[in-house]
Amino acid sequence: MEKIKILVVDDHNLVRDGIITMLTSCADFEVVGEASDGEEAINKSYLIQPDIILMDIILPGINGIEASRIIRGKLPKIKIMFLSMEVSQEYLNEIIKIGAEGYVLKDIRKNELAGAVRNAVSGTPYFSKSISDLVFRKYYEQNSLEGRGEKAATPAKLTERELEIVKLLSLGISKKEIADQLFISPRTVDAHRSHILEKLELKGTVELVKYAIKHQIIEI
Repeated sequence: MEKIKILVVDDHNLVRDGIITMLTSCADFEVVGEASDGEEAINKSYLIQPDIILMDIILPGINGIEASRIIRGKLPKIKIMFLSMEVSQEYLNEIIKIGAEGYVLKDIRKNELAGAVRNAVSGTPYFSKSISDLVFRKYYEQNSLEGRGEKAATPAKLTERELEIVKLLSLGISKKEIADQLFISPRTVDAHRSHILEKLELKGTVELVKYAIKHQIIEI
């Protein structure tokens, strides 16, 4: 029986080792490589050309989503399954756009992960239950509002993650604290801030705080 060749990408050695241990205990899996950042993941994908990549989302330098876009551009047949500590609508949107084969949480059990990998390689995307629940909840909320002739009351159509970032920034919480609280990198917080300011046509944090007060994102 030909084994499924897997590349594991995660910037935390302990997590990466744990995932590799789980996978190598399955007779039909072969971990053919590992990487700790986006650039290394891209290079090893080109070199090894695995059947599937288990890709962390938050990585140093090039993040997992951008690395996957680059890999897919050159090697579209490689399956990609994303790993994360959090359930995020924003991540899910990008993952769907890429056409990835799954999005699972890092607290996944060995048997579930093994089944998810097998499904993904066979062409059936796999999403952790909490992520599937998020999809259903968003679908329900959208259709429920449309059924009543209402529109979602999200200021300027900010995503849930963007609203969360706006609230935390407006409360004066530091970039590092926000990153730790949301399980993302400080660089990702900066990227969110820049994108939010551009989307809202605001010039800086002072205007962002005024916006948050006006739209009752925070209370004073």
